[in-house]
Amino acid sequence: GNQGALEITWNIVSGPAGGILSFAADASLYAPHDVLEFSVDGRVQIVLSAPTANWQQRYIEIDPGRHVVKWKLVKNPPGLDSAVVESVDVPDGYRGYAKLDAVMYLDNDQVHYEA
Repeated sequence: GNQGALEITWNIVSGPAGGILSFAADASLYAPHDVLEFSVDGRVQIVLSAPTANWQQRYIEIDPGRHVVKWKLVKNPPGLDSAVVESVDVPDGYRGYAKLDAVMYLDNDQVHYEA
């Protein structure tokens, strides 16, 4: 199968109280074929490795200061034994994707009201 990765990177500068990053994900993923990793400063915080039934909202605390957050879709990670990959059945027509939406960052010291 095809190999590779797709990355989306954000730079965030949090205030002294830190903040919350939130995003919604809708994924059709089957590890080890396809995995979506979310990392902060190179440390993986969330891994999506199975299909989501619907859009799922995720929340991550961000410490004060400057940070790099990254969403990375990894397809058929290199170095995996092909027998392992082939042992995982996927449905007919499987394409392997992850959709992101509603990406938002809020500083903890900002008051946020929902109408």
